[in-house]
Amino acid sequence: MFITKFHIVIITVLTCSVAAGSRILGLFATYSKSHMLLHCTVAEQLARVGHDVTVIGIIENVYPNAAYKYIHLQLPDGGIIDDKALKSLINTRHSFVKSLFVTTAEYLRMANETLWQPKMREFLNENRANAFDLLLFAYVMNDFQMGLAAHFQCPIVVLWVVRPALQINGFVGNPLEMAYVPNISSHLQQPLVFLQRVKNCITTWLEFALMAYLDYRTQQLYE
Repeated sequence: MFITKFHIVIITVLTCSVAAGSRILGLFATYSKSHMLLHCTVAEQLARVGHDVTVIGIIENVYPNAAYKYIHLQLPDGGIIDDKALKSLINTRHSFVKSLFVTTAEYLRMANETLWQPKMREFLNENRANAFDLLLFAYVMNDFQMGLAAHFQCPIVVLWVVRPALQINGFVGNPLEMAYVPNISSHLQQPLVFLQRVKNCITTWLEFALMAYLDYRTQQLYE
């Protein structure tokens, strides 16, 4: 049977599968430029392979010529904790525990102001269920913002830039194993001697207290 080039083209077109790009939203409500560089790199790579990617951030776009669309939310004066302000906050004469709780409270305030920002409210009103196929979520003590995945009725991928913390382990189901796995707050390295294991357990309990405080403050924001 004689097959022309035209027939080959038709057969090729009919047998090729067609892949459509997904609509992806990245919520990167973090003050840290170094964190944004990592998060936006993920968004950029997805955009380059054909996905329709929109990124929402609270600082200027770290990749001005990126393939994704960028929405900059301008928070009220003092709404953003920059590196200098955070360092000053931590170095203020507080105990370590108090500094940890004060810093967490500031992160929560910043996350709450992000959701109440007028441009963000308008965006949520215009984009509802099924507007996006995936939510890329930068976690920074902002658990309640995960509710955006329910708003859009889409899966969520949590982005975290350092080794797992207690809250992240809870999200993905990692076992605690505090007797021999150093947590993020202890600054220890394996293998652990006895006193280091004691320190690791104490800092893990402090993380539990911090998570309880985080849940309490989050509930206040809901109410």
